[in-house]
Amino acid sequence: LHPGNVTLISPTNNNLCESGTDVTANSSNVTFSWTTAENTLNYDVLILNLDTNQEYTTSNISTISFDKTLTKGHPYSWKVTSKNNESTQQGNSPTWKFYLSSNGITNYTPFPAELIYPENDQTFENNTTTILLDWIGSDIDNENLTYTIYLDNVDGLQDPIDELLDISNSEAEVALESNNSYYWRVKSSDGENSSYSQIFVFHVD
Repeated sequence: LHPGNVTLISPTNNNLCESGTDVTANSSNVTFSWTTAENTLNYDVLILNLDTNQEYTTSNISTISFDKTLTKGHPYSWKVTSKNNESTQQGNSPTWKFYLSSNGITNYTPFPAELIYPENDQTFENNTTTILLDWIGSDIDNENLTYTIYLDNVDGLQDPIDELLDISNSEAEVALESNNSYYWRVKSSDGENSSYSQIFVFHVD
């Protein structure tokens, strides 16, 4: 019998988490909770600081809630896998994101964009001349975001071209040349604060 998938409850997705208990001025104790999954003995929780990419993994939790002390003012993602001793398969929850509130922040930086297409390290045939980059941006203040796309053959950190500055939708068509690798990342801006996605690479044969 394979473990089922849990449903996440709290902290809620794409929201500000204000329910943490202060530990210090800069850190807060957050309670993570989820539903029971069928055929499950215990759970692993993976929490990721989206600013620093630091991972916090806690394994073999036998309850359906768990407390973790985290640094305030950062965006985090979290997901839960469910396990038992009879199956090598695991159940997986969706991945949710939240901002841990911090005193004095009135406008929260947008969540780092999630790059959807192309997938990291994807390869295209040499007759591919254009593709549509696709990503997901989100912001807990529900402000209209603009995006700047960094696309180059070096490292994804070079200056963006004018056509890819401050675009308002979450896709962009770009021209490609064969025998090239392209690095790309997305900057999300709410007009006051901005964040950067991971850097992905794709290849054209």
